[in-house]
Amino acid sequence: MASFRDAQAGSGKKMKWTLHTHIEVDRSIPTKMEVTPTAGGEHDERAVMDRMVESDRTYVMDRGYAKFELFHRIVDAGSSYVCRIGDNSVFEVLEERPLTDADRTARVLSAQIISLGSGSSKGKPNHPVRLVVIEAKPHKSKGKPGTGSPGQNCDGFLRIATNLLDVPAEIIALLYHYRWLIEVCQADCTSSAGLYQLAA
Repeated sequence: MASFRDAQAGSGKKMKWTLHTHIEVDRSIPTKMEVTPTAGGEHDERAVMDRMVESDRTYVMDRGYAKFELFHRIVDAGSSYVCRIGDNSVFEVLEERPLTDADRTARVLSAQIISLGSGSSKGKPNHPVRLVVIEAKPHKSKGKPGTGSPGQNCDGFLRIATNLLDVPAEIIALLYHYRWLIEVCQADCTSSAGLYQLAA
């Protein structure tokens, strides 16, 4: 989310916009961007993501994007997703997958095929889902500066949902780790564009 002064109006108020960005991690560059007002509806980050989905991609996303409809859209487009889900997510374990030494070195605690969502959940995933659980440092969120959002806590486990069933769990962990390159890219965009504030 970007905030900058409305200099033309002369009011000194901040205008808020959201920069939606596709980043190719292997090249560390943005490949597609869309700027919208910071608002809900068609400008919501998940709605914009739905419009920007392409084929033959792997989308690595944080838990704000953990929506069944988006998972369906990505799979239907012929792409894959690696997405953190909430600490309180409901699921049923269908199959335990064995871990390798490399998985354990990457702090992977378990890999399971699951049925995601409760029996009453609307639009549950219509494709197989694997859950990779990674050990993390527990923390309580201090909130997101400038947004008024309380942020989200971490109970010591990163729960990563993916439709990549056969990719080694260590690679799933690595892919999610690389998501933080987005934070670095957003900081670069802030500096280059002269924006007052940008939060990934």
